[in-house]
Amino acid sequence: MAEAVTNTETGYCDYNSLPEGSAYQGPIKVDIQEGQQGLHISLRTAHLAIETIRAQDINDYEALFTDERVMKTYASGEAKKAGEISKRILGSWIPRWEKKDPFSGMVIRTHEGEFVGHIAMGYGDAMKYGDEDDGYSEIAYVIAEKHWDKGYGKEAVAALVNGLAPKLIQAGYTVGTCEDSNGKEVVRQLPLKWIVATSRIDRDNNGELVNPASIKILTGLNFKCMSSEEKYGHQRGFFALKV
Repeated sequence: MAEAVTNTETGYCDYNSLPEGSAYQGPIKVDIQEGQQGLHISLRTAHLAIETIRAQDINDYEALFTDERVMKTYASGEAKKAGEISKRILGSWIPRWEKKDPFSGMVIRTHEGEFVGHIAMGYGDAMKYGDEDDGYSEIAYVIAEKHWDKGYGKEAVAALVNGLAPKLIQAGYTVGTCEDSNGKEVVRQLPLKWIVATSRIDRDNNGELVNPASIKILTGLNFKCMSSEEKYGHQRGFFALKV
C-alpha cells in the first residue's frame, strides 16, 4: 500500500485502501534535440512513441478532450468545449517547446503512428514537501478509450519518470514552479526535485475506487500519497515522488 505521509493542512489519504501497482520494466529510449526551431524530445518504449506536441496533433486532441467518457476522471471531470484544447496547444504547449522548455505537452502514439493519448510533465505548484528551492513538475495524462486496459498509461508515465526526468536533471533544465506571493502567482525556475500528480481516490456507490488504474500507475512508480482534499466535487489524492 502507499506509504502514509500526513499533511494536516489539506487532509489525508485513506492509505490502507489504496492499491499498489507494478512498474513498467521495459526499454525506454530518450532523445533530446535542441535546434533553431526549439526543443524536440522523443521517447520510445516497448509499444509507444512519445514526442513533442505539434500543430498537426490538434485534431486528435480535440477528439480526445471532448470525449465525455474519457474525461470523466480527469481534472474537473468535464469534457472540454470544442476549440479549448487547440488554444492550449497553440498558446502554451508549443510555445514552451519553441523556447526550449521541456516541461510541456507530449503526444502518445504507437510505433505505427496510431494516436493513443496525451501526457505532460509540466509546471507544478510549490508543495513544500522538501527544501524552499525545490522545483516541482506535475504529471497529467489522458488515454483514448480504445486503448484502455493495454498498459499504455503505465508505460507512458514510466517513460517520463524513469526516462526523461533523469535526463533533464542531468542536462540542467529547470522547471517553472508556481508559488503564491501576496495573492499573486509567481513562477520560479527551480531545479527539478519532485514530480507530483493528482488522482481521484473516492469510491462509487458500490464502494469501488473510481480511478484505480491511475492510482496503481502512481504507486507502482513509488509515488506516495501525501494528502487529500475535496476538489471538483470529489476527493482527490495528492501524490509525490522525490527524484
